[in-house]
Amino acid sequence: MAEAILINELKLNVELTDTYIVKSAGISAFEGDLASQNAIDVLNTIWNLDLRAHRSKRISLKDIQDSWLILTMTRDHKRNLLSIFTDIDSKVFTLKEFVENTNEDNYTLDISDPYGRNLTSYKLCAEDIHNAIDKLVQKLKNKL
Repeated sequence: MAEAILINELKLNVELTDTYIVKSAGISAFEGDLASQNAIDVLNTIWNLDLRAHRSKRISLKDIQDSWLILTMTRDHKRNLLSIFTDIDSKVFTLKEFVENTNEDNYTLDISDPYGRNLTSYKLCAEDIHNAIDKLVQKLKNKL
C-alpha cells in the first residue's frame, strides 16, 4: 500500500515526480504474490488507486545498492534488513522514524501490518501510511 500511496502523492507534487523512484520489496515476500483483496479495496475506495497489477518482490542486494533511502514499516523490518545487509544503517529507517527525525526504538514508530486482518485494519493502516507519507513528501520538497 505504501508504494502506491507514495507514487500517487509524488504525482500530485509535480516537482517531485521525476526526482524520485519508488519501489516496494519485502524481506520475506513471496515473489509475484498479488496484493490482498482488502488492500486493493481500501486503496480503491479511499484514493481511487488500483493495486490489481501489484506483484510482490523480494528485496535484493541490487535494490539495496541502487537505493539512497530505504524505508520500512516496522522496526523489526529495519532490524532484519540490517542483519542481512551490511553497512547500510545510514540509509535504512522506518517511515515514521525518517519523517519524525528520530532514532528512538519506540513501538510508535511502527506501522502495523494488517495482513490477514479485516477491512477496518487495512483502512487504519492505509491512513497511518498516508499520514506519514504526507510528512515524507514535505520533507522531500524541502530537500529540493
